[in-house]
Amino acid sequence: RLNWCGRWKQAALRRRVNEMPAQVKLAIEGMTCAACQSFVEKALREQAGVRTATVNLMLNEAAVEYDEG
Repeated sequence: RLNWCGRWKQAALRRRVNEMPAQVKLAIEGMTCAACQSFVEKALREQAGVRTATVNLMLNEAAVEYDEG
């Protein structure tokens, strides 16, 4: 049994799950090691609205999913 607040939270959660994040691939220059990769990945993930950030050292690029708006 859910109270009104519980139903509201579930509806909000469903809306959030159903929203598709925007995606972008970014060219990254100057990375030479795994520490660079980790630093860039962490910096991207700390940005407001970023859901995921994955950095590929070998391709020198980052894939970022974020909330638009």
